[in-house]
Amino acid sequence: MAMSRDRRSKSSRAEADPALPPPSPPFFGANEEGVAALVAASMALTDGLERIGREWIGLTRESLTYSAATGIALLDAASIADVATVAGSFASGIVERSTSGTARLMELGLEVAGEVSAPLTSRIEAGPVDPVDAPAP
Repeated sequence: MAMSRDRRSKSSRAEADPALPPPSPPFFGANEEGVAALVAASMALTDGLERIGREWIGLTRESLTYSAATGIALLDAASIADVATVAGSFASGIVERSTSGTARLMELGLEVAGEVSAPLTSRIEAGPVDPVDAPAP
């Protein structure tokens, strides 16, 4: 009876251990040029997102400054006609600023897309790496 308990405890321990995943096959085709292209694309993306962020912050500051100036102008309004003039000016200014800001952000987005894709495109144009010639990991 003592033997059967030992066998059960060993088999239950074996079932409790998680199975390890099979080893992944070696990745052929990874070379210095490919890694360098990915690093360059990542750096371009990081720099581009930083530029877009700065532009966004600039547009937000400009909008807040414009809104504050409009609020001050409304406080200084002496009549309903002055309020209507300030409100109309504010509305047209908001439309103009949002249109130009959106256009600028779209231009930056296209510039960033071009900068990010340039290193990757050069690798694609170079053609695939022959797995036979690639060094084994």
